[in-house]
Amino acid sequence: MDSIMSLEIGLLFWTLLIFGILVFILKKFGLTAIINSLDTRENNIKDSIEGAEAANAKAQELLKESEVKLSQAQAEMSSLISKGRKQAEDIVKAAADDADAVKRQKIKESIDAIEQSKNNAIKELREEVAGLAVAAAEVILGETLDKDKHAKIAASYIDKLPKN
Repeated sequence: MDSIMSLEIGLLFWTLLIFGILVFILKKFGLTAIINSLDTRENNIKDSIEGAEAANAKAQELLKESEVKLSQAQAEMSSLISKGRKQAEDIVKAAADDADAVKRQKIKESIDAIEQSKNNAIKELREEVAGLAVAAAEVILGETLDKDKHAKIAASYIDKLPKN
């Protein structure tokens, strides 16, 4: 039994010959197919990477566009809320102004009605006082005065009175 580490020339020759024939066959028939399949695989991987990078760039672009649109929508929403708030304030102010104008008008109408009632009462009171004065004068003098004459005299004296 020979040692495993021993080297025999015949075995070495046949091993190298078979190895050379195998390399030649592989180079002649299989190497080009292997290289072509590796090249094809490499190209597929490169195309996939480029496609992924393009998709990533497109996604980034869409993300930026959506962020811009979102910020625009938020600005528009804020503007609409501000406009709505201003319109509500304007409506409330206009309603308050209208109510104030109506209140002032009603107060003026009430004051005018009170003034008219006061003037009518004063006029009636003057006429009553004039009638009483003429009746008292008739009793005192014992004669009847002409109604037109006595109304003029009474009216002139009453006009001289203060109008409180």
